[in-house]
Amino acid sequence: MARHKHTPQYKTVAEALRALGLTHEKAAAEVGCDRTWITRLRGGMKLKTLGTPIRISRVLGVPIEALADRDVA
Repeated sequence: MARHKHTPQYKTVAEALRALGLTHEKAAAEVGCDRTWITRLRGGMKLKTLGTPIRISRVLGVPIEALADRDVA
């Protein structure tokens, strides 16, 4: 499942999706979450839980900080 387990390589979700050639749907399938998680995180959604974002970080190879509020990251 995880493409880049524990080795973030990209700064943002958008950059990772482009580089990996993944659609929101394909990324969500690999992470095991709904497509809307990917869409919302790409758009800057604030996190309330860490389970899914950690899996997204691992699959896409982006640091968890890239998924945080843009004022924090």
